[in-house]
Amino acid sequence: IVTPYFNDDLYIDDLAESILGQAHENWEWIIVDDGSEKVNLKRAEDIAKRDKRILLTHRPVNAQKGANACRNHGLKQAQGAFIIFMDSDDYFARKKGASGFR
Repeated sequence: IVTPYFNDDLYIDDLAESILGQAHENWEWIIVDDGSEKVNLKRAEDIAKRDKRILLTHRPVNAQKGANACRNHGLKQAQGAFIIFMDSDDYFARKKGASGFR
């Protein structure tokens, strides 16, 4: 799961709860910060500390700013065979199954 993040502290908790509450446990979540203010970045940092499958990373300074640059950076970091792009105001339905997050 790759999520661009820019000062989205109001929404990220719902996404985090929906990911952490899934029945399928073999996932990784890469949150890519796009230059958030420190006060807003703290929320993403706290979420990343909750689970070893969550990686908070930052868009490289030489990359163009924006969600697409963050998605591309997250894609390069990903280890899984499947990728899901989710914005910080998205969320999964409760208890998606093990086969394809259905």
